[in-house]
Amino acid sequence: MADRMAFAGPLTSEDGKTTLGSLIAIDFPSRADVDA
Repeated sequence: MADRMAFAGPLTSEDGKTTLGSLIAIDFPSRADVDA
C-alpha cells in the first residue's frame, strides 16, 4: 500500500501545535478499485 500513498501527515489546529488527527491520502487507479 505504501506505493499508493499520495501524502500523509498530521492535522493540526490553527495554532499549529494542537494535533487534531492524521490524514492519509491513497491513490487508486479507478473508483472500482476503491469500492472493491
